[in-house]
This record gives sequence, C-alpha cells and structure tokens, in this order.
Amino acid sequence: MSDTALPWSLWGRKVRPYALAVSLSTAVIAWACLAGIAVGKLLDGLAGTIVGVAAVVTVAALWAGWLTRSEVWMHRGLLWSAGVWAAIATILAIDVGPINVNTLLAAAWVIASGGAWLLERGPDG
Repeated sequence: MSDTALPWSLWGRKVRPYALAVSLSTAVIAWACLAGIAVGKLLDGLAGTIVGVAAVVTVAALWAGWLTRSEVWMHRGLLWSAGVWAAIATILAIDVGPINVNTLLAAAWVIASGGAWLLERGPDG
C-alpha cells in the first residue's frame, strides 16, 4: 500500500507532511469562517459557519488519526478535507468568481486531499 507518510517517525507516529499541511490550512479556514473574516460575503454568513464547523471536525479527525495512530481517522480526515475545500471552492466560485486566486487555491487543496486520500487507502480500499 502506498501512503503519504515519510519513512521515519516522530514520537512513534508516522510523519505525514501533507496531513499536517492540510490540517493547518483547514484550521485557518475554520477560524476565518467562524470569525466572519473569510474572503467573500457568503463565507461570512451561514454557509461560512457550516463550513467552519465542518473544518473543525475535519482537523479534529486528522489530529485524532495521528495522535491515536488510527488509519481510519486519518483517512476520514483526508476525505473530509477534500469535502471542506470543495465547499469553499464552490462557494468562492459563486461569490467572487471561478478565476480568483482564492477559489483556485481552494480547488488545488481539493485535488491534493483527494489524491492523498486515494494514496492512503491503496488499491484495496
């Protein structure tokens, strides 16, 4: 099985740089949405609150997966991060336009998270 971990460990846990990066970026978007300071008007309203809560749950799943050495929670967190970023990309495409740097960056996180999830799951699912 292929995964996104480096060949060494930290405190007995796999080092997963992608999961760390997406957990940090997702935490930032959760904070921005829940604080009402996200890009665009839609992410500052109810849609942003929903995305913000989903982002908090996603970050919790990624960190729970790492802290408890749970592949199941790590996989869920990666998949959910793709969903959170897809929601952000969609909302931003509607609000500020599809050819906007923030929309395009959110779409890139969707591709990266989806790819990491597929790599982590391996061919047998």
